[in-house]
Amino acid sequence: MSTDAETYNYPSFHRSSAVDVFRDGPRVGTRAPDFAGRALEGEVIRLSDFLGKAHVILEFGSIT
Repeated sequence: MSTDAETYNYPSFHRSSAVDVFRDGPRVGTRAPDFAGRALEGEVIRLSDFLGKAHVILEFGSIT
């Protein structure tokens, strides 16, 4: 099984215009900006809800 990058770079893939939005984002070592999302049960939670209480792991994935 080949695992080199060329195997996964289909011609239909292209650089997203959204990538430039993140160039000026937080740098390593800076505090993450607060944001809100919904928990699996539906309640709104904020990153700041966990400040000083727990470690937070943000996992981003793609189902393609």
